[in-house]
Amino acid sequence: MRWRTIILILIILIGLPVYVWVAMTALSFMPDGWPILLKTPFYLIAGILWAFFLPPLFKWSAKDPDSHFEPK
Repeated sequence: MRWRTIILILIILIGLPVYVWVAMTALSFMPDGWPILLKTPFYLIAGILWAFFLPPLFKWSAKDPDSHFEPK
C-alpha cells in the first residue's frame, strides 16, 4: 500500500468524524425552538459540503510521483 493511500485513509477516518463533531457543535448554537424547516438548509449544506473535499484528496492519492504524465 502506498503512503498516499494510508494518509487518505487516515484523513477520512479522523477528519470525517471531526467534521461531524464540528457540524453538530454548530447546530447546537441554533435556538431550540426553531422549526425543522428552518434547520433543513443547515442539514443539507452540512450533509453535502464534506463531499466537495474528497475528490481533490482522491486525485492527490491516485497520483504516481514517479510518473511524468500530466492528465488534461
